[in-house]
Amino acid sequence: MKGTSHKILSVVLAFVLVVSMFAVVAAPASAAVNTVVFTPAPATAGATAQYNITFTAVGAVGAGLGTITITFPAGTTVPTTIAKTAFVVNGVAGTVDAAVNGRTVTIVNSGAIVAAPAQTVIFTQLAGIKNPPLAGAAYTGTLETSGDIGAVASAAFVINTEVSFTPARASTGSTVTVIGVGFAANSSIDIGTVAGNNGALGAGTTDANGAFSVACVANAAAPISATDGAGNTNNSVAALVIIPSVTMTPTTAIVGTTVTLTPVVLLRLTSMVSAGRTLWLMLSLVPAVLFSPLLLLVALLMVLLLLLVALSPLPSWFQPMLLLVPRPLV
Repeated sequence: MKGTSHKILSVVLAFVLVVSMFAVVAAPASAAVNTVVFTPAPATAGATAQYNITFTAVGAVGAGLGTITITFPAGTTVPTTIAKTAFVVNGVAGTVDAAVNGRTVTIVNSGAIVAAPAQTVIFTQLAGIKNPPLAGAAYTGTLETSGDIGAVASAAFVINTEVSFTPARASTGSTVTVIGVGFAANSSIDIGTVAGNNGALGAGTTDANGAFSVACVANAAAPISATDGAGNTNNSVAALVIIPSVTMTPTTAIVGTTVTLTPVVLLRLTSMVSAGRTLWLMLSLVPAVLFSPLLLLVALLMVLLLLLVALSPLPSWFQPMLLLVPRPLV
């Protein structure tokens, strides 16, 4: 009987031990995560971005034992597959490829999650996640872990418009293609006249995704601005570089005729130099006496002496002074 009692006690103790082990590995969730922040880089509309996601966990999840489920904002393009090499959890690379369902991505926790301190999940650009195509300041995602209860929305984050152009260098009056993303969908778009950065001038419309590509006229060495019908405005980071254009004289000719090609910018520079030389020549013709008080005084004395000689006889003691008077050559 004693032997049987000992066996029953051993079985009970073993059962309690097994249950306690499971209790340590998968503790019941008690609350939701908090302070969820999504940071895309770059934060440009439609761009493939790296997403840094931080949050504070309430329940601890051991490495390799739990999951993290993240839902990206509406409009975000999430690939159907994301390799384990494209994300890290608390600095530890993924150990299993992510499970993707629309905009929701579930990953196995590769780095231990502890309660209270900020935790970090990073999806690199290799994940292929693209920002929403329209700019806005109220995008949010959600996050939850298997160690916490319920998904929590992130703080709102911004997706920006962008303006670029090609080619980077053009002559005045030539065609420059201005490209923009993130603007209001199906809207008019003004290039260069509203915001004041008039590197190029033109107008067009955006598509359903707020993107446009407009052929414009190169105008000045300056950035290029774009403004949609909703008042959203942005400027290109770079400034258009204006290069010399060439005029041809004559514009039509028969074979064998001499044609002169003149760079417009060099022609303008030559005109400026010629004008400067002309002004200098005019100034150099003004008698130097006007710029020297001493020479002016000497000239006045000479004129006075000539008047004295002409109007009255001079005393004998003044005769030697006549030698100072210039006499005309005969």
